[in-house]
Amino acid sequence: MHLLIVPMFVFHFSFPGDAAVVNQFADNKECEKYFFSKTEPVGLNPKSLARICQTYRDRYNKNDHDRVYFATLYDRINRIPMYSAYILKISDGTNDKNWQIEPQLVDNNFEAAMATEVELKIEHNNIKDEDIKLHQAVDSDYKENSKIYDRGHLNPNGHHDMPGSRSATYTLTNIVPQTKLVNQQIWTDYENKLQTLQRNKNCKELYVVTGAVPSANRWLMNEKNEKRVNVPSHIWSAYCCIDNNDKPLENGGRLLKNEVFDETYRISKTTSDKTKKQRTKNLIVNELKSLSVPELQVQLKTLLKAKENIKIFHYKCSHNKSPGASPELRRVKSEPNLG
Repeated sequence: MHLLIVPMFVFHFSFPGDAAVVNQFADNKECEKYFFSKTEPVGLNPKSLARICQTYRDRYNKNDHDRVYFATLYDRINRIPMYSAYILKISDGTNDKNWQIEPQLVDNNFEAAMATEVELKIEHNNIKDEDIKLHQAVDSDYKENSKIYDRGHLNPNGHHDMPGSRSATYTLTNIVPQTKLVNQQIWTDYENKLQTLQRNKNCKELYVVTGAVPSANRWLMNEKNEKRVNVPSHIWSAYCCIDNNDKPLENGGRLLKNEVFDETYRISKTTSDKTKKQRTKNLIVNELKSLSVPELQVQLKTLLKAKENIKIFHYKCSHNKSPGASPELRRVKSEPNLG
């Protein structure tokens, strides 16, 4: 008697109408809710885009089902997200998950829920590696370049309060290559201060859109010296805090060059020279730009060489007169954490 041994995955087969990749975010009500006033950004569209309703299901839990946790506009040529949009929730922990990919960037008829490369190959045994990585980044792209670049979340797991919502952020369609100092220090400080803003302002909802500006000539290369994943020139973010009447309380933006500060940072951590440490602090402070939403939109239009005006939020949040950056967010600029 021969026993057939199969991996312990609980697979879900999509039914007609299941879609993670949609024509418009408004096509999916569970997806459009992650935009203030259900209005997606305008003017950020790449040449070969995919609107992804980021869908996650715990494949080891037969009682779980597909849920949409945030929205991503994805650039299939550069293989990076242009932005991810989400609602920040105060987090009490983190999840470390295997890195996942988007099945419907391989085939529109595949399941909606994100999966690891291994899971996708098991469920679709005729699929080729070339098909999987044609329009999206894969795990090996980042492993081969890990000495210089980190996997930088646009929507960070630390901004979510449930295991499923945190796990959903571990998809490579939510990741861009970030230099180590940007990812581990400068941008992390900003993300932490957003949580402080949520607590102190008591926002009913804190809408966040975080994105990247593709560079002209920086890429993650594979072993064949082929261009695989674009390394962004800039990382940006915009936030909108609303009250219980859905009126904006505060909004703002940040813009940061995705530069290799790492050598200067290394020197600052190993030397007792206070002058060098202060020089490094000043360098970082000057690179992190604190902007209003309209100012950020103007700068993004220039950086992206966009033909139309860029609008990140519904006009109520883009043009509402914010009372100014909260002290919590001002400290992002004045007190960079250099360890």
